[in-house]
Amino acid sequence: EGGGDWCGQFAGMSWIFSHRGVLTTLEGDPRFFFDDSQTPQAHGTGTEEWGGGGDYWGGQNMTLPLAGHPCGAPSPKEARGPEDLIQSAYRFLLADLMPFGRRALIRLEHGGENLSTEHYESVAYWYGSPGRTLARTDELRIGDERSERAHRYHSPQASEPYALTSRYEWGPDTLPGPASTAETRPLAAPADFAEFEFEPEANRRYAIWLLGCNLDGRNTSDASWIQFDDEIGTDRLGPGHAHPKGFGNWLDRFPANSNAWSSGLPQDPPQTIVFSQPGKRRLRIQPRHPPHRILQIWLSASQQTLPAPDVRPQAGPGEIVLRPREAVRVQGQVRLSESGPGEPETVLVVGGRPAAGSIEVYPAHTETGRKTQGTSEFSLSLRADNHGVLLRRTLDYSFPNQRAEVFVADDNQGVVGEFRPAGVWYLAGANTCVHSNPREELGATVHEVQASNRRFRDDEFLLPVDLTRGRSSIRVRLRFTPVRIPLFPGHPLPELAWSEIRYAADCWVLPPDPNP
Repeated sequence: EGGGDWCGQFAGMSWIFSHRGVLTTLEGDPRFFFDDSQTPQAHGTGTEEWGGGGDYWGGQNMTLPLAGHPCGAPSPKEARGPEDLIQSAYRFLLADLMPFGRRALIRLEHGGENLSTEHYESVAYWYGSPGRTLARTDELRIGDERSERAHRYHSPQASEPYALTSRYEWGPDTLPGPASTAETRPLAAPADFAEFEFEPEANRRYAIWLLGCNLDGRNTSDASWIQFDDEIGTDRLGPGHAHPKGFGNWLDRFPANSNAWSSGLPQDPPQTIVFSQPGKRRLRIQPRHPPHRILQIWLSASQQTLPAPDVRPQAGPGEIVLRPREAVRVQGQVRLSESGPGEPETVLVVGGRPAAGSIEVYPAHTETGRKTQGTSEFSLSLRADNHGVLLRRTLDYSFPNQRAEVFVADDNQGVVGEFRPAGVWYLAGANTCVHSNPREELGATVHEVQASNRRFRDDEFLLPVDLTRGRSSIRVRLRFTPVRIPLFPGHPLPELAWSEIRYAADCWVLPPDPNP
């Protein structure tokens, strides 16, 4: 609309999402951002739901007053002409208009991993007026000494400032480029590898298990190839352990930085090997998707199901346990490292070159903040003619169910008045969740704990006008009140804390008169 700030209400949209009859592109998420929030205030799990239907409207057309899929054949085979290949949808908002004070950003992801190449065309409907009704008046940066001093920040139980490198929830961090050779099969002459020697029993089938972990929350960083004997020095794999994804892949079931056992995939039966002759054997491990960490390699004649993460096997008849310190050769970016508490004395860090041609879409960045289990106080400047204040907090979302009671007092040149309650600021959940996908439809619940690598989040709290109107400065007090609810019954409680990286005050004001 010519640039600049506008205020208004988002009232819906219509869009064409394919000219080729492709429905699967709808697996992309809609994400709507208002007033420069870095976290979407509206976030769907599939674009067809935004259009009022599930499972691609069952492949059928649907026209309701506020949502629908008015045109498009159920599949390209059923199209009677080129027009039937055009797929469109719409969604209108009336009682649920989405207001914004200075800016709205509407995004539709193309496909589940934003890899779809379908051509989208969209029209957004909104009511608006030039100028802003939301004015930024102040910002406090936690961990910045000058900013904390200027806002008289006081939090007796707060931690020391800590740096956090992470991302917001915007979609896939990277997009794959052309697959490198190391991703599709082992290299005959790798630059990075470790080798072990051992003596198995002949004609016994050994299940192959790796104890290790994903380090960074990316699905393209936790897999290695394993080769034995004559396979070493070639790009071949034996028939029992030729899984196309190699070994590890812990993030398919376990959160990053969580040691666990896996074979090819943690949810699948183990890969195996049989040695026809006794005698000394060689094993080489090289990265498929680095970097990750390996604590033990276990060849077991008896362990046919996934071991619990805390299982630490002992060598014996039919059991071969290889520890990193026993490697006879370690080369390149595969290296030995001292371990952390509760781990074997040495771990194998499997580094290597990233996937060829991969494109980093949303690079990580670093913020500084604190955490507290007590109170935080700070002062914020306002416009006295405000009609309420939107208080936005940037936080570390790894701490679950963050809850605080909010109090506001007048701050007249450092003289603080009486604090009055403004409400409860509660953000449910965390970047860790439970995924349950039993093999049978009515099977027992499966508790698979998964953690995202996206720890940054913006969250808002509205301060009522009777606590802000006529005041040019307020004092805000936040008192942490923990919510002691486990992720699921029986799961241990993680650390609970109130996280604060940045606070910003935006005042609701009347828009400028377009015809003064």
